[in-house]
Amino acid sequence: TFSGSAWALLSCAFYALTAKPETTVNVFVIGPSWAHVIETMMFEGDSSIMGVAPEGLINVKACSRNTATGRPTITLHTEGRPGKVTITGLSAETPEKWRGKEGQGAWWDEPAACQYAMSCWQQLRQILRKSEFPKALLTTTPDRLAPSSCSNTNGNVCKVVITIRAVVDLSASASSADFAPPLPTTAWTTPGV
Repeated sequence: TFSGSAWALLSCAFYALTAKPETTVNVFVIGPSWAHVIETMMFEGDSSIMGVAPEGLINVKACSRNTATGRPTITLHTEGRPGKVTITGLSAETPEKWRGKEGQGAWWDEPAACQYAMSCWQQLRQILRKSEFPKALLTTTPDRLAPSSCSNTNGNVCKVVITIRAVVDLSASASSADFAPPLPTTAWTTPGV
Protein backbone atom coordinates (compact mmCIF):
# COMPACT_ATOMS: atom_id res chain seq x y z
CA THR A 1 0.00 0.00 0.00
CA PHE A 2 2.85 2.36 0.80
CA SER A 3 4.34 2.10 -2.69
CA GLY A 4 0.95 2.69 -4.34
CA SER A 5 0.19 5.68 -2.12
CA ALA A 6 3.56 7.24 -2.83
CA TRP A 7 3.16 6.55 -6.56
CA ALA A 8 -0.29 8.21 -6.58
CA LEU A 9 1.07 11.35 -4.91
CA LEU A 10 4.12 11.49 -7.20
CA SER A 11 1.87 10.98 -10.22
CA CYS A 12 -0.25 13.93 -9.14
CA ALA A 13 2.89 16.06 -8.94
CA PHE A 14 4.11 14.85 -12.35
CA TYR A 15 0.79 15.43 -14.08
CA ALA A 16 0.33 18.82 -12.38
CA LEU A 17 3.71 19.92 -13.72
CA THR A 18 3.20 18.56 -17.26
CA ALA A 19 -0.49 19.42 -17.84
CA LYS A 20 -1.79 22.82 -18.86
CA PRO A 21 -2.28 24.93 -15.70
CA GLU A 22 -6.06 25.14 -16.09
CA THR A 23 -6.43 21.37 -16.56
CA THR A 24 -7.93 19.37 -13.71
CA VAL A 25 -5.51 16.59 -12.84
CA ASN A 26 -7.12 13.40 -11.57
CA VAL A 27 -5.38 10.21 -10.49
CA PHE A 28 -7.68 7.31 -9.65
CA VAL A 29 -7.19 4.70 -6.95
CA ILE A 30 -9.05 1.44 -7.47
CA GLY A 31 -9.59 -1.33 -4.95
CA PRO A 32 -11.69 -4.48 -4.73
CA SER A 33 -14.27 -2.80 -2.44
CA TRP A 34 -15.25 0.62 -1.11
CA ALA A 35 -13.98 -0.35 2.34
CA HIS A 36 -10.56 -1.20 0.89
CA VAL A 37 -10.41 2.01 -1.17
CA ILE A 38 -11.46 4.33 1.66
CA GLU A 39 -9.86 2.68 4.67
CA THR A 40 -6.72 1.04 3.31
CA MET A 41 -5.78 3.08 0.26
CA MET A 42 -6.98 6.62 0.89
CA PHE A 43 -7.70 7.72 4.45
CA GLU A 44 -6.62 5.38 7.24
CA GLY A 45 -3.31 3.89 8.30
CA ASP A 46 0.32 4.85 7.96
CA SER A 47 0.54 3.50 4.38
CA SER A 48 -2.61 5.20 3.05
CA ILE A 49 -2.35 8.29 0.87
CA MET A 50 -3.26 10.51 3.84
CA GLY A 51 -0.64 8.71 5.96
CA VAL A 52 2.13 9.02 3.37
CA ALA A 53 1.49 12.60 2.20
CA PRO A 54 3.81 15.28 3.55
CA GLU A 55 2.17 17.71 5.96
CA GLY A 56 0.46 20.57 4.18
CA LEU A 57 0.19 18.84 0.78
CA ILE A 58 -3.44 17.78 1.18
CA ASN A 59 -6.30 20.25 1.46
CA VAL A 60 -8.11 18.38 4.25
CA LYS A 61 -11.18 20.64 4.10
CA ALA A 62 -11.76 19.65 0.45
CA CYS A 63 -11.48 15.87 1.02
CA SER A 64 -14.52 13.60 1.01
CA ARG A 65 -15.20 9.99 1.97
CA ASN A 66 -18.61 10.13 0.29
CA THR A 67 -19.41 6.94 -1.64
CA ALA A 68 -23.01 7.97 -2.29
CA THR A 69 -21.71 10.03 -5.20
CA GLY A 70 -19.22 7.32 -6.06
CA ARG A 71 -16.36 9.71 -5.58
CA PRO A 72 -14.35 9.70 -2.39
CA THR A 73 -11.66 12.31 -3.12
CA ILE A 74 -8.45 13.76 -1.79
CA THR A 75 -7.67 17.27 -3.01
CA LEU A 76 -4.11 18.56 -3.02
CA HIS A 77 -3.02 22.15 -2.39
CA THR A 78 -2.05 23.76 -5.69
CA GLU A 79 -0.92 27.31 -5.03
CA GLY A 80 -0.45 29.26 -8.25
CA ARG A 81 -2.19 26.57 -10.35
CA PRO A 82 -5.82 27.30 -11.36
CA GLY A 83 -6.72 23.66 -12.13
CA LYS A 84 -7.52 21.23 -9.31
CA VAL A 85 -5.37 18.20 -8.49
CA THR A 86 -7.36 15.32 -7.01
CA ILE A 87 -7.10 11.65 -6.19
CA THR A 88 -10.43 9.89 -6.68
CA GLY A 89 -11.38 6.46 -5.38
CA LEU A 90 -13.23 3.85 -7.44
CA SER A 91 -14.57 0.48 -6.36
CA ALA A 92 -13.97 -2.51 -8.63
CA GLU A 93 -17.36 -3.82 -7.49
CA THR A 94 -19.10 -1.38 -9.86
CA PRO A 95 -16.97 -0.69 -12.97
CA GLU A 96 -20.08 0.28 -14.95
CA LYS A 97 -20.31 3.43 -12.78
CA TRP A 98 -16.91 4.60 -14.00
CA ARG A 99 -18.26 5.69 -17.38
CA GLY A 100 -17.66 9.32 -18.27
CA LYS A 101 -14.74 9.79 -15.89
CA GLU A 102 -11.39 11.03 -17.19
CA GLY A 103 -7.97 11.07 -15.60
CA GLN A 104 -4.26 10.93 -16.14
CA GLY A 105 -3.17 7.92 -14.08
CA ALA A 106 -4.43 5.14 -11.82
CA TRP A 107 -3.25 2.92 -8.99
CA TRP A 108 -5.11 -0.40 -8.88
CA ASP A 109 -4.55 -2.43 -5.72
CA GLU A 110 -5.36 -6.15 -5.59
CA PRO A 111 -6.64 -6.58 -9.19
CA ALA A 112 -6.68 -10.37 -8.75
CA ALA A 113 -9.22 -9.97 -5.94
CA CYS A 114 -11.65 -8.15 -8.22
CA GLN A 115 -14.64 -10.08 -9.51
CA TYR A 116 -14.98 -7.87 -12.59
CA ALA A 117 -11.27 -7.40 -13.37
CA MET A 118 -11.62 -7.41 -17.16
CA SER A 119 -14.51 -4.92 -17.09
CA CYS A 120 -12.47 -2.74 -14.74
CA TRP A 121 -9.50 -2.90 -17.09
CA GLN A 122 -11.63 -1.91 -20.08
CA GLN A 123 -13.18 1.00 -18.18
CA LEU A 124 -9.78 2.10 -16.91
CA ARG A 125 -8.43 2.25 -20.45
CA GLN A 126 -11.37 4.51 -21.37
CA ILE A 127 -10.78 6.76 -18.34
CA LEU A 128 -7.12 7.28 -19.27
CA ARG A 129 -7.55 7.46 -23.05
CA LYS A 130 -7.12 11.25 -23.31
CA SER A 131 -4.07 11.45 -21.06
CA GLU A 132 -0.84 12.44 -22.76
CA PHE A 133 1.11 10.05 -20.49
CA PRO A 134 -1.40 7.40 -19.35
CA LYS A 135 0.01 5.10 -16.67
CA ALA A 136 -1.45 2.57 -14.28
CA LEU A 137 0.28 0.99 -11.31
CA LEU A 138 -0.97 -2.46 -10.31
CA THR A 139 0.00 -3.73 -6.85
CA THR A 140 -0.73 -6.89 -4.94
CA THR A 141 -0.02 -8.23 -1.48
CA PRO A 142 2.56 -11.01 -1.46
CA ASP A 143 0.99 -14.39 -0.86
CA ARG A 144 2.64 -17.06 1.21
CA LEU A 145 2.64 -20.36 -0.62
CA ALA A 146 3.57 -23.66 0.99
CA PRO A 147 4.02 -26.27 -1.71
CA SER A 148 4.34 -29.82 -0.38
CA SER A 149 7.52 -30.37 -2.40
CA CYS A 150 9.39 -27.62 -0.53
CA SER A 151 10.81 -28.72 2.81
CA ASN A 152 14.18 -28.58 4.51
CA THR A 153 16.04 -31.35 6.33
CA ASN A 154 14.06 -30.71 9.52
CA GLY A 155 10.80 -31.31 7.68
CA ASN A 156 9.75 -27.68 8.04
CA VAL A 157 7.90 -26.27 5.06
CA CYS A 158 9.55 -23.39 3.22
CA LYS A 159 7.51 -20.34 2.44
CA VAL A 160 7.76 -18.81 -1.00
CA VAL A 161 6.90 -15.16 -1.41
CA ILE A 162 6.14 -13.76 -4.84
CA THR A 163 5.68 -10.04 -5.36
CA ILE A 164 4.38 -8.67 -8.63
CA ARG A 165 4.28 -4.99 -9.42
CA ALA A 166 3.89 -3.37 -12.79
CA VAL A 167 3.46 0.01 -14.33
CA VAL A 168 1.41 -0.58 -17.43
CA ASP A 169 1.67 1.61 -20.51
CA LEU A 170 -1.85 2.58 -21.56
CA SER A 171 -0.88 4.51 -24.65
CA ALA A 172 -2.90 4.19 -27.84
CA SER A 173 -0.46 1.59 -29.20
CA ALA A 174 -1.21 -0.82 -26.33
CA SER A 175 -3.90 -3.42 -27.01
CA SER A 176 -6.35 -5.10 -24.68
CA ALA A 177 -4.03 -8.13 -24.82
CA ASP A 178 -1.65 -6.05 -22.72
CA PHE A 179 -3.85 -6.76 -19.69
CA ALA A 180 -1.45 -9.49 -18.62
CA PRO A 181 2.01 -8.34 -19.73
CA PRO A 182 5.10 -10.20 -18.57
CA LEU A 183 5.64 -8.79 -15.10
CA PRO A 184 8.82 -8.64 -13.06
CA THR A 185 8.64 -11.12 -10.21
CA THR A 186 10.74 -11.68 -7.15
CA ALA A 187 10.73 -15.05 -5.42
CA TRP A 188 12.73 -16.46 -2.55
CA THR A 189 12.47 -19.26 -0.05
CA THR A 190 13.07 -19.14 3.66
CA PRO A 191 13.94 -22.58 5.03
CA GLY A 192 12.47 -23.50 8.37
CA VAL A 193 9.92 -20.70 8.53
